[in-house]
Amino acid sequence: MNYFRRYFLSGLVVIIPFGLTILIFWFLVTKLGGFLTPIFKILPFLKELPQEILTIFGFILFLLLILLIGALTSGFLGRWFFGLLEDLILKLPLVREVYNSARQLTHAVFVDRKSLKKVVAVEYPRKGIFTIGFIMNEEKIFSQDKKNEFYLIYLPTTPNPTSGWLTLIPAEEVKELNLSIDEGLKLVVSGGIVISKETLERLRL
Repeated sequence: MNYFRRYFLSGLVVIIPFGLTILIFWFLVTKLGGFLTPIFKILPFLKELPQEILTIFGFILFLLLILLIGALTSGFLGRWFFGLLEDLILKLPLVREVYNSARQLTHAVFVDRKSLKKVVAVEYPRKGIFTIGFIMNEEKIFSQDKKNEFYLIYLPTTPNPTSGWLTLIPAEEVKELNLSIDEGLKLVVSGGIVISKETLERLRL
């Protein structure tokens, strides 16, 4: 009986990483590829193809589109054109606020990670359950009576850290973790799947 148990556990150790990798990849392909599928169905030479093929094709095209935009914005003309587009967006009252916030957050997470000060854990959504977050500003915010101190904590979502919410949490309820910003982001993006033994040993509440 012990042999069966050991073989079963060994099988799980091999299968689970593959299964999770396939699951995450399938999620990205179906969600991103699905954006362009309605456009493909309009084209006569593509609309007869199976839905699965169109989704995969859409995902590949989506990645190529991101690379193309990155290449264009790296040159002078591309930066000039997208600069004009950005100026236009920033003149629209409601859209301006959403775009500006999204741009600053994306830049903070993927480009200028110095904006993320420390990796912390806070008890959310209830006591006894901890959520990984980032201190965005080490300056404390005080209550009107100056008796209570608060931190601005950004709580990202998995697997997309650019979406989340900003919270004001009492300083005494914020637990600083012995993790680097890169380790914290990797933990959030992977949903805890990608975590080294060394990181796990330093992850103490």
